[in-house]
Amino acid sequence: MPESPAEHTDPGARDVPLSAPRRSGMKRKVIAAMAVLVVAVAAWSGFWWYAADALKRSADATLDAPVAADGIKLVCAPRTVGGYPFYLALDCGDAAITAPNLPPVALGHVSAAARVYDPERIVAEFSGPLEIGDPASPLVQAAWSLGRMSLHFDHGLLIQGALSIDEPTVTAPAFAAGPMKATLAELHVRNTPDDAGGTDVALTMSGVKPKAATAPFDLGIIFTVRDGGNALRGGGVAVPPEGLPVDLTRVGLRSGDAALEATGNLRIRPDGRLDGNVDVSLVNPEGLAAAIAAVDPRARGLAAPVVAAVSAFGQPGQTDGKPSRTLKITLDASRVMVGFIPVGRLPPIPIGTAPI
Repeated sequence: MPESPAEHTDPGARDVPLSAPRRSGMKRKVIAAMAVLVVAVAAWSGFWWYAADALKRSADATLDAPVAADGIKLVCAPRTVGGYPFYLALDCGDAAITAPNLPPVALGHVSAAARVYDPERIVAEFSGPLEIGDPASPLVQAAWSLGRMSLHFDHGLLIQGALSIDEPTVTAPAFAAGPMKATLAELHVRNTPDDAGGTDVALTMSGVKPKAATAPFDLGIIFTVRDGGNALRGGGVAVPPEGLPVDLTRVGLRSGDAALEATGNLRIRPDGRLDGNVDVSLVNPEGLAAAIAAVDPRARGLAAPVVAAVSAFGQPGQTDGKPSRTLKITLDASRVMVGFIPVGRLPPIPIGTAPI
């Protein structure tokens, strides 16, 4: 009987004409994918270099100008642009700011970056040190282990910002108790959701310990400046003649078993002095007065009479489950008054004299 064709067929030979086209098709797909990838990388790289060049030209035009229209001068030298492939970054070897009616500010090394596809969200790191005033005799000096900042813009207008500083140390001639140290300091600013012209501000400091203090304290301040978004001007805060309203949501100060809680409504005058009413609650008033005096012995002259007035006339109650005394305090041109009795005066807020 003759053999069947299958008996003369080599199985390996049968696979060759079937698999070769498949391998060839796969190879073409891989080559095509790689070509697309190369084109995409080249296009993205061209776009990035174009954006980086635009950033450099914009930075040069802004930073090399003798002075901005609002009187602010920014310094960033030496400066470099980087961040390829997904970020645009501007690195300043030494950064500084000068503005009318304000002392110069030296910031040290600053590096800021934004995603190429989201340029209105900026993150920055700064290593310091920071100096405010004449370098030969600065008003304030500050150093830290890590400083970070984020800014969110909407069509070029700042709508939200955050600042975080780890382990800051601040030295200033005004600190009679010596350098001030803290574990963490944070500042958050945003547009008030229910007020088109308002600005919400939150400042927290934890583990604050002046050199002379026996125990650290924590500080928290939350307030809203009505019309504050429109009041910020280059050299300071432009306060209208009728004053700038401030809603004091919370002021909290704690040191050991002593604490202060305050809320109220204030108005900042054009000269930086305050009017308004504040409800103050104190836990362990004597201990709080001692803690304040440890921070700045000169504050004892104001803290002692306020504490004495709250202890004598304050309404008994509880704050966080602890016995406390609460009293309404009136501010009239920064004079602190209990009823009609003046007990001290606060220094004016340094707001500058920028025009409306």
